[in-house]
Parts: sequence; C-alpha cells; structure tokens
Amino acid sequence: MMNYVVEPIIIDTKHFVAPKAENNLYFSRKNVLDCRRGEENLTASIVIPCYNRLEKSKRCIESILKYTQDINYELILIDNGSSDGTFEYLQSVPYRNKKVIKITKNIGTDMPFSEVLKIYKGKYLVAIANDLVVTTNWLTNIIKCYESDDKIGFVVPMSTNVSNLQEFNITFKNLNEIQEFAIKNNISNPLRWKERMRVIDIINVFKREILDLVGTFDYGFFHDFSEDDFCIRVRRAGYKLILCEDSFIHHDHDFRNMEDKDPEEYTKSLQIGRENYRDKYYGLDAWDDANNYEKDLISMLSVDVNTREIPQILGVDVRMGTPILEIRNKLREQGILDTHSCAFTTQAKYFLDLQTVCGQNVFCDRMDYIFEYFLPNTFDYIILGEPINQYAQPVKLMQRLIEFVKP
Repeated sequence: MMNYVVEPIIIDTKHFVAPKAENNLYFSRKNVLDCRRGEENLTASIVIPCYNRLEKSKRCIESILKYTQDINYELILIDNGSSDGTFEYLQSVPYRNKKVIKITKNIGTDMPFSEVLKIYKGKYLVAIANDLVVTTNWLTNIIKCYESDDKIGFVVPMSTNVSNLQEFNITFKNLNEIQEFAIKNNISNPLRWKERMRVIDIINVFKREILDLVGTFDYGFFHDFSEDDFCIRVRRAGYKLILCEDSFIHHDHDFRNMEDKDPEEYTKSLQIGRENYRDKYYGLDAWDDANNYEKDLISMLSVDVNTREIPQILGVDVRMGTPILEIRNKLREQGILDTHSCAFTTQAKYFLDLQTVCGQNVFCDRMDYIFEYFLPNTFDYIILGEPINQYAQPVKLMQRLIEFVKP
C-alpha cells in the first residue's frame, strides 16, 4: 500500500491578530497589514544596493548608522556584481540586524530588488542608492508624514542634485555644511508637507500596502520615467504623493554635468522613456502635463489666515492638476489645511487624473459651456492653466471667470 503522507508546510500564525472589519478602505488595508506584522515589529527595512564606488558606499552606510538611531530597522546590503572589495566591506559593516546579498553579475536593479521583496520584514521598505548621504531625522520625519494620513502613499525628502523643484536654493561647500543645514531644517512640521502630482524618487520609502496594490517599478522603462509611471499609479489608486520639506538628504551625483553618463545615450534614454509613458497613458506627457508649475502666479496669491470658511478653488484647463495642488500647498504653508477643489477641462484625457486631485468635482466640456457647471460668487481662487489668448473669446472667458469669484 502506497504511503501518501507528506511533510506539511507549517505556517506559524500564533503571533498574528485577526483583522477587523472597518468602514474606511484605507484604514482597513493598514489594519490588515498591521495584523500580519511579525514579532520583530520592525519599523523599516533599509536596502542599499552597491555596485563598485566603494568609498561612496562606505559614506552612505556610515551616515545611515549614525543618523538612524531612533528607528527600529534591519539593514539589507546588496553587492550587485562589484569588483572593488564592496562585498568584503558589506560583510564587515558593524550592525547586528543585517542581511548581505551577493549578485554575481550586474544585470540591472530589478534582480536584487525582486529578492528583497521576498525577505524584508519592516513596515516600510526603504531603498537607498549608495551615492546618498542621509542626515539627522531624515527617516523619522518621513514616517511621521506617512503616519499622519492613511491616504498618503509615497513620500520623498528634499535633496541636493535633483530636479522637479525638490532642491533648496542653497549651495554647500562640504558635507559639514550639509549636516549643519539639516539640523536646522529637519524639524518635523506638517505645514511643510507638499502634495505633488509627480515626485523624483531620490530615496524610495514604500508602504507595504502600496507595493501590494500598485506593484513596484515597471522595468520596461529601464532607467528613465519609471518613477513617473509609479507616481501616476499611486495617485490613481487613491493615494497622495508628498514632498516632505522637513527631511533633507545629500545626493552625491552631479547629474546636471552628466557625471557617469554619456550625454548622447542619456538623451536617447529620456526620449524613449518619455515616449513609452505617452504610449502607456494614451497621450499624457510625464513632463508637460504633470510639471506645469505656476510659481509666478502662485507667488501672487494673498491668503486670509483669519478666514473661518473653507477656501473654494477652481482649476480651469490645468492639465493633470498640478496648479490646484500648488494653491493648496500655498494655503497649507499658512496653516489652512481644509480646502475644496473643483476642476474644469476641455480635454478628456485629463479627467481621471484631475479626479485624484478634486474627487468627483471634475467636469469636461467645451469652454463655451463652463457657466453651466458653476455658480457666480463661489470661488476664492481660480487659476487658468493655459494662455487666455488661445481661446476663441478670451474677453468673454475672463468676464465669466471673474463672475465665479467671490466679491
């Protein structure tokens, strides 16, 4: 008689707590994941992939060990096919709760990251390139931002050597000056958390539910525009992107002067990535449609900090919605956290992403019919996102928009 008994796979759940039903979708997701967390109760898993550049790796890891002492974290160090003694150094890093992964040949970042997803245990997965230097409170303040709102899905810090208005207008001579600035800057302040349509991921701090719901980076983009693709998926899943101005790090990579890059290959990569984004999102442009910042216009806004009414905002042809977020961020700086936003667009391709900014208060029609959607004397702020002289009747449009403004 055949013996069909096999050794069972034991899944130990004695330390789990069964999740409870909750009305709020975002809280329910968080609740389920909190119930699944293991006995170690790690706040973060900090992952550092290293490919040569040993001195930069040392400086990066030493800064993490020095400036992350208030967080319970594990360290996952990856040698991605280095040939300069990186593996031996990673083995010697003086941190007890660490794992070291060795990749024999560098075939990109997807391979090591896929392995990390199988083994990391922290509530947050933090991926850091080895050309970064962190500073005091860098991760603490990012996590405070995350914990303030279940609908926050992706948070990034300010940095040096980064685009997308994520730099301070300050120059530094050395690392000491950077650390001195960080001591003054990295003081947690919710009024400095700016919602964005798109962020550059100098450091990736992922929540588990975002990785489960949205997935990781689309490796079809290879080097460029993968973060743009990730950002639009996070927003369309109902979550916010936040630029955390009270967290600041140093990116030791002079991308503007093409450090470690071939200018011709870099330009080609950008062109291909941008076109791939347009193809994937049916004509949306990652730069033109999401980076339409209106710094000059927003700087002219006056804010009544004594108002007891919730400010009403209307964005007209603001593409994916960045100018509306800019107004809200301007109000937030002054302590006005509650706003009500509406949008009107003449191009249907922006409808879905405007909903991530304004909820159901988005309307799409010919400009001739805008008066059918809004009442006079309604809005505190109206921003027109395109040059007014491109419309058939610019004077009539201006008169109509003025009618919508409160007296």
